[in-house]
Amino acid sequence: MSRRNNQIHLSAFNLFSWKRLRYSFVNSILDCALSLNIQILTVTCGHESNAGSPLSLFSSPSLNHLDLLGLHYHSPSYSATPALTTLHLDRITLSDSDKRIDLFSKCTNLKSLTLTRLRMIGTNVFNICNLRLSNLTFEDICLKGVNVVAPQLKNLTIICCNMKFLKISAPGLTSLVMKGDDPVEISTKTFHSLEKLHSVKLLILNWRLLEVLSSSMGLTSHQPSQFSGFNILKFTPSYPGRVYLEAQAHKKATPSTIFTMISCEDIRVMRNIVSAQELVAESRVLFQHCKALRNTNKADMEQPMESLKIKWHEHSKAQVKRQWVQSPLEMQSHFEMKQEKIEKLVKKLQHVEGLVTELPESKRDVMQATFSSVCEEAAIVTTNMYEDPI
Repeated sequence: MSRRNNQIHLSAFNLFSWKRLRYSFVNSILDCALSLNIQILTVTCGHESNAGSPLSLFSSPSLNHLDLLGLHYHSPSYSATPALTTLHLDRITLSDSDKRIDLFSKCTNLKSLTLTRLRMIGTNVFNICNLRLSNLTFEDICLKGVNVVAPQLKNLTIICCNMKFLKISAPGLTSLVMKGDDPVEISTKTFHSLEKLHSVKLLILNWRLLEVLSSSMGLTSHQPSQFSGFNILKFTPSYPGRVYLEAQAHKKATPSTIFTMISCEDIRVMRNIVSAQELVAESRVLFQHCKALRNTNKADMEQPMESLKIKWHEHSKAQVKRQWVQSPLEMQSHFEMKQEKIEKLVKKLQHVEGLVTELPESKRDVMQATFSSVCEEAAIVTTNMYEDPI
């Protein structure tokens, strides 16, 4: 890098290595790159490397976009980075003697922050406090808790994270996207339930999160949930089931495709429809497996006698005897599995049908259409399974 043409301005630098990098080497490279007033820096290590705490990295007057992947920082610097607007930390391990860490309060112009597979050592709670942060993403993170204070935060995305709690102070939040099976306990300083998220216009949640976040799930029948101010924009019953919620009806949407309110019963019906569809998929796989087993047994029975004689010599008598004993038992086992799966599917569909029937007429059409398509598919699968003589 020291031999480069000084007449050519360098705006971006990318350091990539599959090997484990030494602390001194990483810092010397970063010092040299940042001395050239670059705007974009990407550092990627295939194996986690100890980068210490490079002061130049956190005090560059020109750096506005930083990607760090696979580094380990001891006692991360709190120096100001006035130009930094975009920061992405992936597979980063941070260690500090403090009980609470706050890395971004002095990044005065930071607008977009993405934390992926972040690991903390020596701390229990991770703090994010930034006055200009507008986009925040957590992905595949396992932490005890996160505190977020971001007055200008507009978009918050949480993907496959395991957190015991997430405290948010973001009165201007307009988009909340949550994906994954592990529920996150959400609380805020300015509101205590999602019904008070007046600025949010879009929510994308899976079924489990929809139930967890709706604090009225355990209340009496047909009582409105915390999502009473939202409308359903898109309902996807395919696995994993998700529901797209909007604060106001979409211009192109018709009254038959939008709910004006989501009650506890709505959530339960959506969950049960997804469950029924998953049972249909499981039954289809079981039917294909039984069909393949039947075809295999049939092919074995139709083999010529000479082929059977060859098999007799290739295997011991005990193995052949065991093979012929297991085959009928295996067939009986699959028959019982089919019967059990069909009975379970029928009971599930009957339960869902009862729930759909009890819905108010204004909401029944959307659910009925989805439920009918599931029933049609279930009828085809179960008919094939009954007709298959195994």
